[in-house]
Amino acid sequence: MEFTAITTQEEFNERIKERLAKKEKSIRAEYEGSVSAADAKKLKEDYEAKLTALNESVKTANEKVANYDKDIAERDSKIKSYEMSALKSKIAHETGLPFEMAARLTGETEDDLRKDAEGLSKLVSSTHGAPPMRVNEPDVDGNTNTESYKKMLQALKKE
Repeated sequence: MEFTAITTQEEFNERIKERLAKKEKSIRAEYEGSVSAADAKKLKEDYEAKLTALNESVKTANEKVANYDKDIAERDSKIKSYEMSALKSKIAHETGLPFEMAARLTGETEDDLRKDAEGLSKLVSSTHGAPPMRVNEPDVDGNTNTESYKKMLQALKKE
């Protein structure tokens, strides 16, 4: 076999024609049963529709989750408030403070609340003396308020 140079396009096309036919046959065999262009377009449209629907679904779910997180935070805040109120009432009771004074306790921890309650308890108990006598209330000796004042004035005059 002797080498002959290709000098025209027609000669070149004739020589590779057989190779191109073999390659085309092998490619067709490889992709036989594959989807046609029209089917591919329909599949793409279906896929895009499903993707859009799923994106909407995800968006809706994310909004719900955000609302759930907000609700949980609000409930946690309420629970903490109730727990703190109950703790203040318990500590006020233990330290002998009136129930109305429990709300006035300050602090973030039980120890802080207890220290505040003890300090407030000392203050409240030291200011609780005998209440002032009413005008006609008898004193320890059985005298009324007016009689007590008269006795006190007589004692002052004698001095």
